[in-house]
Amino acid sequence: QMYAAGKLGSHKRFALCFSRAPVHERSGSQAGAMTLGGADERLHSSPMVYTPGTKSSGGGNSFFHVRVRRIMLRDGKHGESALSTATDDPRKDMITIQLDDAAMNGGGVIVDSGTTDTYWNKAILQEFQKAFKLLAGKDHDNEPKTLTHEELLALPTILLQLESDAGTNSHLSPTSFTGVVVGLAGSLDPEHPHDVLLAVPPTHYMEYDEDDGKIGRAHV
Repeated sequence: QMYAAGKLGSHKRFALCFSRAPVHERSGSQAGAMTLGGADERLHSSPMVYTPGTKSSGGGNSFFHVRVRRIMLRDGKHGESALSTATDDPRKDMITIQLDDAAMNGGGVIVDSGTTDTYWNKAILQEFQKAFKLLAGKDHDNEPKTLTHEELLALPTILLQLESDAGTNSHLSPTSFTGVVVGLAGSLDPEHPHDVLLAVPPTHYMEYDEDDGKIGRAHV
């Protein structure tokens, strides 16, 4: 409707920029921004990277479909960013969950701005729990925990590798695909360096309950 009214220029685009405030005030917290007509680079700390939209038999055209190539878990000591602090080897202390394409993409994978949690096909559960325990030293469950901030940061960072290609990210220099662009697979996957790498750190999949002072696991 905004485009039809001539309010967005020549682009049918919008962008959602998410952030999480370190503390929450009763008066409100800065939680990101919505930009109509494109993306606001003033909100960026790294170049924008893209993954192409796909069509899926699992839903209608009103959804934003993507394709997942791999799901990985990385030891929390290597940071919360998609770009590992292990600059000598981005695969260090990382486990790739052994899943077939049907388990990851069966029924369609959508990016949905209308939900606050991330949901996955149950087919990934067993392998995900196995990898999580190997890295965290404890089982993955949805029970509340009492954790220090250091214990929270030590939990694995989940990495989602979304299929992309050179054409989709052609706005970036070819020399960037050595792994220095936050959000690209780069040297993590030399066969698919243009894939988008999305990091879900423990501070995003765990949430603090101020009523009982515990940290509970969100639905992942």
